[in-house]
Amino acid sequence: MSRTTHQPVDRGQPARDTVLDTAERLMSTKGFSATSMAELIKESGVPSSSIYWHFSSKVGVLAAVMERGEQAFLDDVAAAAARPGQDDPRERLHAVIDGSTRAVFAHPAFLKLYFAFLVGAEDEASIRERVGAVREKGVAGLRTNLIDAYRPWGQERAERVADRLLPVALAFFDGIFLAREAGEVPDRTGVVADVVESLHALALRIE
Repeated sequence: MSRTTHQPVDRGQPARDTVLDTAERLMSTKGFSATSMAELIKESGVPSSSIYWHFSSKVGVLAAVMERGEQAFLDDVAAAAARPGQDDPRERLHAVIDGSTRAVFAHPAFLKLYFAFLVGAEDEASIRERVGAVREKGVAGLRTNLIDAYRPWGQERAERVADRLLPVALAFFDGIFLAREAGEVPDRTGVVADVVESLHALALRIE
């Protein structure tokens, strides 16, 4: 007679998403270290057996939160590219900066966790490595979009322009997110226009 293997009850994707949504909210507000599994179980309404079936540990939950947030954020950054039919590099740059700013504003909970690990406020080695990788991918995606924005000037000049604008643009994105988190809600449209004007003026000086 064959033996039947009994596995823990799996409530499926809805339960997993509920746990991730709750964990992202709690951890981005209180911090990873200060968020307990007991609190996560209570706030999510998902039984501990189901949570541990999906994630095995609190670090496993955080890793899944970061993986989901990373993919959504990087997809939005990659999508912040010049639109087809735009020939003016300044207009193409505006599409990149505006789209990237929208990406930053669209993922506040993920980016709060991201910055906490980036600056060392939270300490979990495996997550720090993931955050470092997210930074590298985000920088690479932004550089690609900046090169594409100035491609009408020729590939070599576009690369030189992108390399010069990149650190300035990164400082802007980091700063505008932190300013928003501090309660200083900026006029996104106006700020983006000013930043584009400044970046393009810098680009014009690069041969």
